Amino acid sequence: AKEGRTNVVKLLLDGGNAEVNSVNQRGETALLLACEGGHLSIVEMFLKERLGADVNIACKAGWTALHRAVANGHDQIVKVLLNRRGTHANTCSTARDSSPLLCAALHGNLNMVNALLLNGADPRVGDNNGTTALHVAASCGNKDIVERIIQTKSHDAASVAAAAQVVL
Repeated sequence: AKEGRTNVVKLLLDGGNAEVNSVNQRGETALLLACEGGHLSIVEMFLKERLGADVNIACKAGWTALHRAVANGHDQIVKVLLNRRGTHANTCSTARDSSPLLCAALHGNLNMVNALLLNGADPRVGDNNGTTALHVAASCGNKDIVERIIQTKSHDAASVAAAAQVVL
């Protein structure tokens, strides 16, 4: 799945013996690896109802398939995952304690920020230091993402002021 070998994945899935939620030594599922690699057709195969791929299984570092898709800039895969019922948009990784929204803000990807916000991502969720997506966008000088997050009206005046302090 990681290498994008669609025919091999299809053959394994059609054989009925593949366990789509099994993990490797790092706790990564095939779905997570396909999301990381940007292999949309393979992701769609795993998400077929009959296979029961769990989009919220996190690897040992706490990254879910959504984290990996966001971190690697795979907009279409992010949208597919968010359209899957049960996808948790606010899950934080254990390694960095960052949410997919914080990741999207860090990478400056406004399209992903929009998609995540429209699908329930909470901009108030921060990392283990209290840093939120708003703080990250402000510190990176990404005006469009700052404006988009502020439009959600989920931040109080103190949060906006704290983000402004980062810039100053």
